[in-house]
This record gives sequence, structure tokens and C-alpha cells, in this order.
Amino acid sequence: MLYLEQYTNFFSLLLIAGGVLCFIAYGIDQSDASNLYLGVVLIAVVFISSTFAYFQEAKSQAIMNGFKSLIPKKCKVVRDGAPNVLEAVELVPGDLVEFQEGDQVPADIRVIDSYNLKVDNSSLTGESEACERGSTLHVTNHAGDIEEGGGGKPKAKIPAIEATNLLFYSTIVASGHGRGIVIGTGDNTVMGQIAGLTGETNGDSQPPIVREVNRFITIISAIAITIGVVFLSVGIGMGVMGVVQALVFAISVIVAVVPEGLLVTLTVALALTAKRMHNKNVLVKNLQSVETLGCTTVIASDKTGTLTQNRMTVQHCWYDDKLCDVPSARNLPELQNMMADPGVRGHQGWPLFEPTNSSFQMLQRIATLCNNSDFILQDKFDATRPLLDLEKEVLSSEFNLLGLQTTGDASESGLIKAVQLLRDVRQYRAEYPKLFEIKFNSTNKYQIGIHDQTKDGDQRPLLLMKGAPERVWAMSTKILINGRELPKTPEWEAKFATAYESLGALGERVLGFAYRSLDGLPRDHPWTDQPSPNFPVGELVFAGLFSLIDPPRRGVPEAVSTCKRASIRVFMVTGDHPITAKAIAEQIGILDPGAEAEGKGRVVTGDDIRTLMDIEDDTKREAAWDDILLRNQQIVFARVTPAHKLLIVENNQRLKQVVAVTVR
Repeated sequence: MLYLEQYTNFFSLLLIAGGVLCFIAYGIDQSDASNLYLGVVLIAVVFISSTFAYFQEAKSQAIMNGFKSLIPKKCKVVRDGAPNVLEAVELVPGDLVEFQEGDQVPADIRVIDSYNLKVDNSSLTGESEACERGSTLHVTNHAGDIEEGGGGKPKAKIPAIEATNLLFYSTIVASGHGRGIVIGTGDNTVMGQIAGLTGETNGDSQPPIVREVNRFITIISAIAITIGVVFLSVGIGMGVMGVVQALVFAISVIVAVVPEGLLVTLTVALALTAKRMHNKNVLVKNLQSVETLGCTTVIASDKTGTLTQNRMTVQHCWYDDKLCDVPSARNLPELQNMMADPGVRGHQGWPLFEPTNSSFQMLQRIATLCNNSDFILQDKFDATRPLLDLEKEVLSSEFNLLGLQTTGDASESGLIKAVQLLRDVRQYRAEYPKLFEIKFNSTNKYQIGIHDQTKDGDQRPLLLMKGAPERVWAMSTKILINGRELPKTPEWEAKFATAYESLGALGERVLGFAYRSLDGLPRDHPWTDQPSPNFPVGELVFAGLFSLIDPPRRGVPEAVSTCKRASIRVFMVTGDHPITAKAIAEQIGILDPGAEAEGKGRVVTGDDIRTLMDIEDDTKREAAWDDILLRNQQIVFARVTPAHKLLIVENNQRLKQVVAVTVR
């Protein structure tokens, strides 16, 4: 079928028609074999061009078919009261499915029971951080706090894609485990509906080159037929030649006007371009789409994994009442170069952190020890290779620590990548062994680790806490300033609130850190947290804050700047929070600082688009879209669903824009 499709474009059909006319002319007058030869050449041109295009597109299609291996294969199901392991395609609504860390969700599922369940929805919503999921439906704000209405119900209607009690097909269980009821399979899943939406677009689906070639062929055909008819009429009317001779001559004129070499030229040029793009890891499914890139006027780009690295990275910290920048270094030489000049300032104009500062070192200790993430040092492609020597590798200027795979959630992974270059994480943990742990959960919103600190000559167990800043701060009675433990006062309360709000305003995820030594408790104390901790968890010393964000990919700001110089508008279209989306957009140049105040830019949310969708009058609805797209040169679309993304593309196409969509 793919091969036959190559013969259906307008130009191929024109050449085939020309070849048929040549055969007809030869059939009428077999004294001149040139018509036969010309017909064979025209058909051969179509055959060679179509075959060449087929092999190019078949190669891309084979790669796309390979992506089917990403579909979940098997899952644990309780059906008719008995546990089974079934193929994911055999699931039906009503099945009870069990899932755990690392599983790919096999269908859309309503959670009925869970423990510390977190799901990576980045492929669906663009959120870099794993999302908490459970059996209850509620609304969370940007800080992760639950906002409930009366009776424990949500304050407002929640889009299905944001529901906290739903898991979606093809997403990944990042941590925890649970059970749920299948509510949708196949095309009836959210992912299936997204696939269906792509075939329902109302925009112009023809690439610009196809429209131009069709227009050119229409004009050429009209000219050729007109000339042929004129010569036929003149030849017969003036008696210059007989009817048969005039008809053969007219057919020859029509065929001669057809530019038979153009199809080969276009096919070869597009194929060579596609090959060059393939060498840059760009997969071209359709040769005609290559030329479309050169006509693009609007780029609608996803954020997570496209504009950003899709990994949480420490950006800033707060200690000793100072906001500091934490550079994202790939190896030790790079970090040393970044830290060589103490006058260097970060993106926000804040100074770099001081590794030798005693308060920062306590922050580093808590981030290292109160953390369950670890580096994966085994080669995933060759299990026979020796483990990676991380202490040695970070000394190389070619090594990329940030790209190394880790276990644990995104925030904990970001923390150990930030502190590994200061001191080897595994060595640090070996010197301060863990005695007990209370894992993070959505109720407490903190994690506790109790460690042996006899290495420092202190026999008291050391309690370390990491979690939501407001929760950790509330459980603290002192604050660590310049190595001294000072009482928490209203003045320090205000300073903490200012720092917390400053980091939160950047769209970063902020974590608080605290500690205390447990007086009077031996290391072999029978630690437990059931039904409640049998050790004190209050009266802590607040050490400071770390903030993380999914940072921009290298080269993205330069690419955005290049697009702007080429008069290509770049929109960010993401399911992430508006604050985070705006912060990243300002860093990479999609949204200039102050653009909103000047009326040149705008952050459009999913709620705004839902309001537009509620407008019943088509003219008014289109006018509202025009007001957004035409009045604002710089636009960030945040908290949008896949259906919203389709509307954004369609309305840009309605305004005669050529839209390119980039996703991870």
C-alpha cells in the first residue's frame, strides 16, 4: 500500500497520463517510434522516482514500527477472583490490575488502593517531577499542598488528565505500588484519544510543496491542453494535415510541454536532504515534509525533554540567609572552572555557593544521607563489563555526570548529582551508616533518616529530615547560621518566607533540610514509627533550602534566538505549571522579561482555552483566538491538554501559518 501511494501524487499521475497519450499516439501512427520511446521513458521516470521515494519512506516506517516495542506487554490482573499474568491487549474495563515501581501502566486505571504511589506523567503532561497518585481525588497547588472544598471534595472541576486518582496508559510507575480498576483500553484511553485527535485536524494537511506543485501542474496542464487543442484545430481547419496526423501532433505537443525531469529532481533533492537530516538523528517519515521545515512560520514546542533536559537539577540554595547559585557541572574539572572566579554570578545575579562553608556542608550532608537515590554503575547494554568507577570518571573533562542514570525519584536524583562532585556519595554514606528511616509520604510530606555519627566522635544518633519547606520549618526551633544554632525568631521567620517565595517564584521545586542529635538514645535503639515514632522528631535545627528545576537543554537559547532572527515565532506548549513554564521560557528567550507587562507576551493556561471552547458563536470564538495569537508575539501555553494543543495548531493554520510541532 505504501508503494502504491507513491504513484498517487498529482505529478506522477500527470506523467503517467503523458505516457498513456504517447502510447495512444504510437497506436494511431506506428510509423514514428519516437512516441513509443517517449512513453516508455515517462513511465520509467515515474517508476524509478516512486521506487526511490518508497525505499526512503519504508526505512523510516520500519523505525516507527520498532517503537511498538514500547507498548506494555504483560501485567498482573485479578480476574474472577484469581490472579493472572495477561497480555496488556487482553485487558477489558472492570479488570483489577496490580502495579508496582518500574511498571508501565497497561491501560487507563482508577486507583482503589496504593502506598506511596508516584507516576511519571512527563510523556503525557510534560511534568518533570513524578506525580503523587492515590484513591482520593483532590486538587494540589504548585507547592504540592492539597486544596479541598467542603466534605473533602475538590474545590473545582478537575480535567481527567490532572485527576489524582487516575493512571494513564503508557505512563511509568516511578515509586510505590497499588491496585486499580481498568476504565479504558485501546482507543478509549487518553493516549488513544490523543492518537485519534491527530487524524481529526481541520487544518490544511497538505505540505506547502505539494500545494505549489499541484498549482504548477494545473497551470502546465491547462497550457499544454490548450496548445494541443489549438494546434489540432488549426491543423485540421487549415487543411495542413490529416486528422490522424493532426491528432498525433497535438498529443506530441501536449507531452512535450510536461516537464518530465521535474519529478526526478524533486525526489532526489528531498531524499538527499532527508539523508542529511537522518545523520543528525532526525527521522523523516514523508519526503514532502522535509521542504515544509523551510516554510515554517510557527514552532509549537513541548517543554519537557525538548526544550529542557527532562531531569531535575539543583539550581539554587539558601543558607546563612544567602540565596546562592549552584552551577550544573558535568564533571569535576568543569565545576572547578565554574568556581574559579568568586565574582561570577548566576542567572538571577546571586553568588555561587561556598563548598567550604560549614552551614552549606550540613546541607550537603543531609542531601547525601537522607536520600535513597543512587547511581546505576552497571552498563545496561553489557552486563559483563566492570562497574563504573565514579570517583575516577568524574575527574575526566569528557565525563557527563548529569547524564548518568540513577534510581529513586527525580528530586533525589538531582540532589546526589549536585553533591557527588563535592564528595563521593557512596563513601559518604558508608562513613555515616543509616540506622532507621521513615520514607516520604503525602501525609507527612517529609523524609527522616537516622544515622550513626561516631566517625565525628559523637555517640548520639543523628536525625536528618528532608521535605516540604513549610513542614520542615514548622518542626524546627532553631536555625543554623554561620555554624551556630540560633533560636527561631519572627525575624528569621520572615527571612525564611522571603527566601522560600523567591525560589518558588522561579518555578523551582523547593526542599527544606533540618537535623538534630538524639540525646539519650543508643545506636541500637529499637527504632520504629508504628503506631508513632518512639523517638523525638521535633525541635530540629533548620539548615537551609535547595531548589530544583528541569533546566534548559544546551543550545536551546541559541536555537530560539536563531528562529527569532528568521522571523519564526516559537511558542512553548506544555502541560506543566504556568510558573514553571514561564520561568523556563524566560531563561531560553521564548518570553522576554517584562513582555507581559508591555503587552508583547502572554501566558495562556488550559483554563483560558476551556473558556474559549465554551464560546458557542464560531465568529466570536475565532476572534478570541485571533486576539491571543495576533496581539502577542511571545506566547507560553501552560497546563494544556493534548486536545488543547490540537486547537492551538488548527487556529494558527487558520491564520495561514505553517506550524511545526516538536515533542519528546
